Amino acid sequence: MKYANRRMLLPKAKRIPTSRLNWLWPVWLCVALFAGDVRAALIAPTNLSATSITSNRVTLAWADSNSTKGGKPADREAASVVLRATGTGAYGVLAVLPALSLTYTDSTVGGCVTYSYKVMASNTSSTATSSAITVTTPCTYVIAASASPAAGGSTTGGGGYLNGATATLTATANSCYTFANWTEGATIVSTTPTYSFTVTGNRTLVANFTQNNYTITTSVAPAGGGTVTGGGSKTCGSSVTVTATPNSCYTFVNWTEGATVVSTSASYTFTATANRNLVANFSQNSYTISTSDAPTAGGTTGGGGSKVCGTTATVTATANAGYAFNNWTEGATVVSTSASYGFTVAGNRTLVANFSALPTYTISASAAPVAGGTVSGAGNYISGNTVTLSATANSCYTFVNWTEGATVVSTSPTYSFTATANRTLVANFSQSSYTITTSAAPSAGGTTSGGGSKTCGSSVTVSATANAGYTFANWTEGATAVSTRSEEHTS
Repeated sequence: MKYANRRMLLPKAKRIPTSRLNWLWPVWLCVALFAGDVRAALIAPTNLSATSITSNRVTLAWADSNSTKGGKPADREAASVVLRATGTGAYGVLAVLPALSLTYTDSTVGGCVTYSYKVMASNTSSTATSSAITVTTPCTYVIAASASPAAGGSTTGGGGYLNGATATLTATANSCYTFANWTEGATIVSTTPTYSFTVTGNRTLVANFTQNNYTITTSVAPAGGGTVTGGGSKTCGSSVTVTATPNSCYTFVNWTEGATVVSTSASYTFTATANRNLVANFSQNSYTISTSDAPTAGGTTGGGGSKVCGTTATVTATANAGYAFNNWTEGATVVSTSASYGFTVAGNRTLVANFSALPTYTISASAAPVAGGTVSGAGNYISGNTVTLSATANSCYTFVNWTEGATVVSTSPTYSFTATANRTLVANFSQSSYTITTSAAPSAGGTTSGGGSKTCGSSVTVSATANAGYTFANWTEGATAVSTRSEEHTS
């Protein structure tokens, strides 16, 4: 034949790029169509099928009864050519395979697309094409999942899914965050962390998280012990500092939560991870009030000791005999001139009660006249003491008054006064006088003499002289005969 000795060389196993196949195919086809009277003896491949279909891959398989040996060259298969059409488009060469190839995997497909395939046995002079098969690749959709805010947590389950598959997304909150919901755009699609659905298209889902807020409650014990700051609503994970400030007379002790001491520092810093109820504990201060006397013999003091801050303390000073209280001093400062000194306790204090010795005065007392009576109570007295003088009249005398110089200072036998100076006092007495009355009975019987006013204690002589015809009988006082002598001497 005209073309009997002509041959086309084709690689046995090397795949020719599609761009070159689309150019060579018309050449081979022309060769096959214009090879003169050469009769095509190739057999078309049979049983073409798609053994595996995915969204990005289609695997084809077929049967081929041709041979590469014996007979005429026109009867030998030189290559297997895979043809593909997309949708309703025209077929084009997809791949040129070695002769008698039985499978081919198309990795250039896309998801959700309809493809038609044919396999053609070919040599330099003829071709034989199989029946076509049509396949539609599964649709693949992208399920995108993210967290908002990014620090709020993490998501799993996103990626590519086939149409109709079940996608399960899971949201896991990070520390200090709580899962809120899944949203798609502005729409809430689920409020559970695990969200399952059937894939029917691309979706962009956001797992929303909220940062936790905790309440930090602070209080003081006792109520008047001080003040606290720093409590309130706090964002989880944030640094919180609570501060305790003692009031006057109190000292900060510690922070407690329940029965647990959590800090002994007045300023306590921690990370907010839960609600907390913190108590700032204070203790009321106690101070020592020390008292002493100066000089030691001057007196005694009371009211000192341990005192609670803020309370009222009263210290007292009592002077000993011969001393007078002067003042209370603290260091060189006079703090009170009152023997009873009250003040509010606000710190340790050292107080001194100061005393001074009192002067001694001489109180002199005498009787005038000396025979008139006696006096008592005179002597030396400390200034301020009470002096009591007493005057006692002797027989035949009566107390008149107390005089100091020419001044009458008292008309009472007992005279009391405060010793403030030396004094000389006289108890004045007066001698008593009595009336001696005489008479004669009967009056014609005689006469009497010697009566009249007589000083007490003096000698008195009364005389009775009988008249003619009478005789003296006796002296009587009342019904009592006191003398039988006509001249009676009394003292």
